[in-house]
Amino acid sequence: MKKNIKVFALIGVLFLAQSCGTKTDKSSEETKVEVTPTETVNLSSIEQRRAFIKKDSAMIAEKRMKAWNEMYAKTPTYTNPTGTVIYRKAEVNPVFVGGDRAMRKFLRDNIVYPEQAEKDELEGAVFVDFVVGVDGTVSNIEVTDATSADVDQAFRTEAVRVVGSMPKWTPGRQNDKPVNVKYSIPITFQII
Repeated sequence: MKKNIKVFALIGVLFLAQSCGTKTDKSSEETKVEVTPTETVNLSSIEQRRAFIKKDSAMIAEKRMKAWNEMYAKTPTYTNPTGTVIYRKAEVNPVFVGGDRAMRKFLRDNIVYPEQAEKDELEGAVFVDFVVGVDGTVSNIEVTDATSADVDQAFRTEAVRVVGSMPKWTPGRQNDKPVNVKYSIPITFQII
């Protein structure tokens, strides 16, 4: 079975938002996902699961962008626990060297599909937040949202590992000086 990891770079910088709490009921052979307290979606086929992941990713991205815009409107920066000022958006945002296409290629070439997740035919998407520093290094990496509460932990671990292995970016700039900028990308794990 050929493995493929789909990577989608969101336009702009996304702010850490509260996760959409979806739950899975594994009491039957078919996977059922609770979308709202009263609605359950039957995800017995690969196509249904993928459609759900795509729809849920879009919904999470929309919620995150809305929350980010609200936070940015209040203040364009925040200070992390070590006292470092981090921009939610800079005049010039950081760029992966070579652009989005090069970043997607890097992730495609370097992500290793988790073995057990592949055996279990698990798929899902995670949102990885990180800071691009003044020197272009990636730090403060964390998975903040996923397409469902039961997204395999191996997906989260692998996404953090590969983002942490990224080469230096072109840093963001504010008033023509390099600055620390928060950035986020969704990574979709899909078996083909």
